[in-house]
Parts: sequence; C-alpha cells; structure tokens
Amino acid sequence: MAVTLTDTGKKALLDALCALLDAGSLVFQTAALATVATITLNADAFAAATGTGTVTANANTDPILFEDSAAGNASPITLCLLKTSAGVELLRMEVATEDKEVTLSNCTLAALATLLITAMELHYAA
Repeated sequence: MAVTLTDTGKKALLDALCALLDAGSLVFQTAALATVATITLNADAFAAATGTGTVTANANTDPILFEDSAAGNASPITLCLLKTSAGVELLRMEVATEDKEVTLSNCTLAALATLLITAMELHYAA
C-alpha cells in the first residue's frame, strides 16, 4: 500500500519547514558556488500553508526582501539556497530566467546591483 499524505499533513510539513526559515536567508550562487547575493528573510518568513492537493506557503515580503550590494558575477546565478538563521541549508533550488524553481529576470548582476524579491512561494504537491 502506498503512503498518502493528506492535505492537513502537507500543510503541517510545509509550516514546519517554513518556521525553520524565519529570519533565514536566500543565498544566490553561480554554478561554481560563488555567492553573488544574500537576502535575509523576515522574522516571520512565511504565512501559514493553505490549499488542497498542492499546498502553498507565501513569503512575507513586507518589508521588501532585497540585497543592494550584490557581488556581481560574470557567470549566471544558477543556485538559490534557503538557509535557517543559523546558516543551515534546508533547500537547494535551480535558478534561471524561466522554467526553473527560481525565476529571475536577470541571472547576471553588476557589482553593487540590487536583487529584489517581489514574490516567493513554496509548494508541496506530492
């Protein structure tokens, strides 16, 4: 018999993961693992998970999430790490301008450029 996680279970798992990200960070890196920008998440990083089938948690973007002194990169950003406030990596996601877990309008930043996050969602669909 296959194990099936109910929507209530999905919400509980996603809420627990999101709680670990309170005051954590998004770390944007190149394929060579060079850090280009680090954005600190708000103290209450995500709202409670909602939905049926696919459960979603929306990031708290008030105040706005940004890094205004990016290191700059000749190679494109390809990774985004979600870390706890203690720096423990919880998620690693691919980055591109389309069709990846994280979509950026531009994956190559000039030195001291601003990287702004306008919306972010985590989904649990399995």
